[in-house]
Parts: sequence; structure tokens; C-alpha cells
Amino acid sequence: VEKAQSLVEKLIRGIPSVQQDLTLDPSSETGNLQLMVKTLGIPPAPTFKALSEHFTLEVCLHRMSLGLQLHHSLLGALSPVSSSAMTHLLTDIRDLQALVHKMQDQSQLSVTSESEKPGFILSISGSYDAQVATH
Repeated sequence: VEKAQSLVEKLIRGIPSVQQDLTLDPSSETGNLQLMVKTLGIPPAPTFKALSEHFTLEVCLHRMSLGLQLHHSLLGALSPVSSSAMTHLLTDIRDLQALVHKMQDQSQLSVTSESEKPGFILSISGSYDAQVATH
């Protein structure tokens, strides 16, 4: 768990370096960004839910795994236009996902399968589209 926490912190620290590569100013593009999200086919971010008695270790690890798969797929779709910082994020996400699977296995919980991977295809046709998707 400590190793996973360390990777999460590393991922969070790495996000600004990816954003530095962007020339897009999201504060002036809010309307365009919302339209582009639909046009590009970017799935909505998962919503946070309050903890309950149904929020077990199995549910937690399963959701973490699905979220990591979603982010890995999104960043992977941007790989043709990605920076080295994004490549590092992809590697860290893959490593964190392996740790989550290891925790699932060690806890004798069902491991999230590849067939549950979020299915989507991004329609990126230019630099602006890539920057919107990256943001």
C-alpha cells in the first residue's frame, strides 16, 4: 500500500509537467472545451460517492483498477502526440495498476479483467484536439 501511495504522489507531481507542454488556456476556452469533449469522445470522469457499508476493499480496488485503465487508455490514445512527461505518467499508471492487481490477488479478491476496460476511441485530428484531450 505504501508503494502504491508513493506512485500516486509521483503521478500527482507529474501532472503539472504534462500541462506545461500545453499552449491551451482552458479558462478562456470553457465552451469550446465542453463541445470538444463530446466531439472527441472523451468519457466523463467518474463521480465521487460517499463511503458506505457497501464500500468494501474489493469495491475500492476494483474502482481504482477501472479508473487507472481509463486514464491509461486516454493517455495511450494521445501517445502519437505525447511528451516524455506523459510517457512517464503512462509508465507510472501501469505500475500502479500492477500494484492494485497484486493487492487484489493477495487479498484473494477478484482481479479486474481486461474485458472490463472502458471502451472508447478518441477522434484526434490535430494539435488543438490533442491539447483539449490532454487537458
